[in-house]
Amino acid sequence: NYPNPFNPSTNISYYLAKGGYVNITLYDITGKQLKVFVEGYRPAGYNNFKFLNFGLASGVYIYKLKAGDYTESRKMVIVK
Repeated sequence: NYPNPFNPSTNISYYLAKGGYVNITLYDITGKQLKVFVEGYRPAGYNNFKFLNFGLASGVYIYKLKAGDYTESRKMVIVK
């Protein structure tokens, strides 16, 4: 995601070699699921999601992207 750290928004960009089901979920640092941002079919190519802070406190959060058999987790930092 860019920028990171951020306030109040950041962009999560990803590339899909072929279209398919995508899920992007946000977790707190303890692993508690907070929100599902993206869930559904996305076309092949570059995709972008703009995350707007919806009242989360400053701190470290983890987002997980799942696309087909591919899964990746990254951290993002909210600063106020």
